[in-house]
Amino acid sequence: MPAIRPAHPKVTMSSMAAVLSLMLGLQLAAGGGFLGALFSGELPYATCVMLGLTMMFSSAAIISSFSATIQPQSARIASAAGSAALAFSSAIDVNHSVHHLSETSYFALSLAGQAAYVYAYFFFIGQLLKISGLWTQLPQRVASGALALVGGFGFLAQSWVPLATFHQVTSMARDIILSVGPLMMALAFGQIKTLRLDPQSILGSIRLRLPAGPEHSAKRKALLIGALGAVASLGLNIAWSLSDHHDGSSLISRILTVFSFSWFGCMYFSLDGLRTVSREQHHSLLSAKLAPASALRFLTRYEGQRKNWAATIGLKTANFMIDHDPGTQLQAVLPASILQIRSEEIQRCVNAVLGPLELHSSAASNLVSGAIDPEPAVRPCIDALKMFACLYLDAGPLVERRIKGLVSLLPIVDPGLAQVVDKVNVASLIRRNQWFFHFDFDWIDQHMTQTANRARYDVQIATLPSPLRNAMLDYLAKHGGIGNFVWLGPQARERLLQEAPAMHSVLEPCPIPVGGAGGVQVLMFIVRFEQLIPRLQRYFDLDTMRQALFDFEPSDASYRIHRLLTLQLNNAQTATEIAQVLAQISSVAWRGFREKDNALSLILAVHERITNSDHDLKDELLNAVRAIGYPSQILHHAQIDKIALRDIARLKAVALSPHDPRFEEAWLVLSTTDYHRHTPAQRRDFLAFLRRAGQRSQIARIPLVQIKGTDALAGLARACDSSDLDQLQETLAALYQWLARAEAEPNTLCLLLDAHIFIKGQLHQSLSLPKEATQQLRTYVKKLRQRLGGSDPQIVSLNARWLELGMDEASPEVTSLAS
Repeated sequence: MPAIRPAHPKVTMSSMAAVLSLMLGLQLAAGGGFLGALFSGELPYATCVMLGLTMMFSSAAIISSFSATIQPQSARIASAAGSAALAFSSAIDVNHSVHHLSETSYFALSLAGQAAYVYAYFFFIGQLLKISGLWTQLPQRVASGALALVGGFGFLAQSWVPLATFHQVTSMARDIILSVGPLMMALAFGQIKTLRLDPQSILGSIRLRLPAGPEHSAKRKALLIGALGAVASLGLNIAWSLSDHHDGSSLISRILTVFSFSWFGCMYFSLDGLRTVSREQHHSLLSAKLAPASALRFLTRYEGQRKNWAATIGLKTANFMIDHDPGTQLQAVLPASILQIRSEEIQRCVNAVLGPLELHSSAASNLVSGAIDPEPAVRPCIDALKMFACLYLDAGPLVERRIKGLVSLLPIVDPGLAQVVDKVNVASLIRRNQWFFHFDFDWIDQHMTQTANRARYDVQIATLPSPLRNAMLDYLAKHGGIGNFVWLGPQARERLLQEAPAMHSVLEPCPIPVGGAGGVQVLMFIVRFEQLIPRLQRYFDLDTMRQALFDFEPSDASYRIHRLLTLQLNNAQTATEIAQVLAQISSVAWRGFREKDNALSLILAVHERITNSDHDLKDELLNAVRAIGYPSQILHHAQIDKIALRDIARLKAVALSPHDPRFEEAWLVLSTTDYHRHTPAQRRDFLAFLRRAGQRSQIARIPLVQIKGTDALAGLARACDSSDLDQLQETLAALYQWLARAEAEPNTLCLLLDAHIFIKGQLHQSLSLPKEATQQLRTYVKKLRQRLGGSDPQIVSLNARWLELGMDEASPEVTSLAS
């Protein structure tokens, strides 16, 4: 079978310029036809309608031209050419109605426009059906030639039949060709053996020509819209021709002559191309924000014309490490969501303080590490110390206040989480929690690798060894004040004295024993914050860096509003009066965290008042909190959404909705859930859900669903017992039928066989398959063997698993599969 060349020729600027020049000519032609009549007030209603069609088709051609220029594909050029042809036909109709062209000229020009549209439309269909080369031109020429032949009969028979009547006949012939032509083209290319994509089957060849897969959904929709539009145009044309009110010169007749609904398929494809480009551009901007500025600078300096290259820069600079929970006390008390919010707030503070001085930073659990960029930094070690001082003075209390504020609001915004959080204990632990600061002046490596498939940027930082860090923490725990020191190594001390000789008197040597009594001592240095901060303020302008974390002070007007609302709240007695006060609180534009904290204190006061009363204002309280904005609101909402997916009802609903953005996440959760936490009834419900999911054709062919559904079955079997044997057997048989019906990959079928073996060993019982499932499996495996060959490694893997299952004499159906 000859190789099929991809149908994506390169778009040249000359072709785009030709399309745009044609559009300009159409605008001038239409303008010359109606402009004088427009100013004289003699423009008829029908001409206005046709003029609107001219503008619509012309705009569509220009949009298609831009789409083809930005995202080259020959189908979009055909879309532009087809829109231009329809615009030409409607512009001719405008000129005919204003200047009264001769019927012969009008029919000839209109026929030329319609033939051009048919030619472009069949080119568009050919590209979507993967037909390229010289064969693409044959359907175009046959279709447009057939239409021209019908029009030629009109010229020859105009002495017997008026041209106006043949004008309608030509438009009907156009719709017939557009409706039947693509189907005939697909069948014709399926009949020719040398052009079949599947030599064994005509239908299989046609199916392979149709665009498949989620990446080609726009092509499938364009084909469907075009086909439905052509059929709709044909139906309307026939219905109007058979009606009693049929008149060739009426407005509806003229619109049906010019307009074809199949054009919407071409236009949809072009608009989807622009939408895709716009979305990719948006994603590119977001991806660029994810990369640090140092990566973009690195790329600008070292990228050449090479496709594959790697570069490494060795720098000596200040690299730091911050542990904001060195004793891991908070990890034992705070929920995971609150811990993550706290970690992200601290990371945000580090980024805000350093700004352009940050070369690289990363966070893992309670550790934040990074390096100072030596290019913009005048004194890298002093900058690291200033950052530590800002965190010690401002970031610690700021994050502490926000976490406490969030915890106090949990009864309103997240009642379920509030039941497992001890607010008093959390507040005391956060208040006592101290941080561990360390930095050194050492070598780091900036590295970037670019290949044909990907680009990777990273910064390798020499981290503090774990035994040394633990020894330093033990030393500080014995001597008190773990969070009141900054640790630095010998190289950092030498560089710091070079950058700031005034720091000589505050550096204290501190030998640390490592490895117990018989170990070695490592010389480290410490500097106390009470000695460091005054020198940074006096010599190095610490207060300017601290401004990055300053809160806005509440204004006098906000204080007055707060006192007035407090007075109104104290005087409110009924639920209606309290709701009115809540509405007033949420309607004020509170600015800054301190003003919002004051407003939220009023909300908490309302919550305390109604807790022991009959007032039901939970929704009003929640809406007021959301309107004001509570600490870490965006991060907390993300955590709430994450946990909400674990609700059984929502999890199953999302897993059956492939258009839901959390569809893949739902199946990943199903495949990794610990089903021991669920009741037996809930586990049986999950088994029934897997059986239903396999019957949904919309999701049954998605590889991710097949794989994760199999994993979910194995996870359920781990939590089930012998009483659930019938349910497990039924679900296992349903999954075998599912994969066979969907023609899953051999590797996925092997995964299900492994799950079968695991379940049999887990329950210590045999699992037999019904005859229907066995027959479907045998048919599918036979098809796989014919397609891949008996010696293919995937077939060998399948046979090995069949034999392992067939060793059990209690399952003769499975044994028959091995043969």
